[in-house]
Parts: sequence; structure tokens; C-alpha cells
Amino acid sequence: MIRKRVSRAKVLEYFGELPPCLIGIDACPSAHHCGRELAALGHTVKRIPPNYVKASTSGPDRGR
Repeated sequence: MIRKRVSRAKVLEYFGELPPCLIGIDACPSAHHCGRELAALGHTVKRIPPNYVKASTSGPDRGR
């Protein structure tokens, strides 16, 4: 398992260097396009429904 943060501009470049593998991505609106591009590189792409993905947070919860 690789857990690496990659900028949007470098995603295809990064995955283009890897051998074909299974990639799990959250099913956001751009995930379908991204998934098609990654599948064209030979990878298997599985989209994860949003209710199974933890929301990213940018700071502490202040009781809001």
C-alpha cells in the first residue's frame, strides 16, 4: 500500500511511472475522469462511495 500525497497536476505523471496496480479513489465529481485516465495507463481503479471516506479536515474542531 502506498499512501502518498500527490498534487493534482502530477497525478498522471506519478502513476505513469508505477507498474499496473489497484487504485482506490473517493467518488467525487472529478473521480470519474481521473479514473478513466488512470485506467488508460493500465491500472485497475475502484471508486469508494463518499459515505465510506473520512472527510479531510484542515484544523481543530472548535465546537462548530
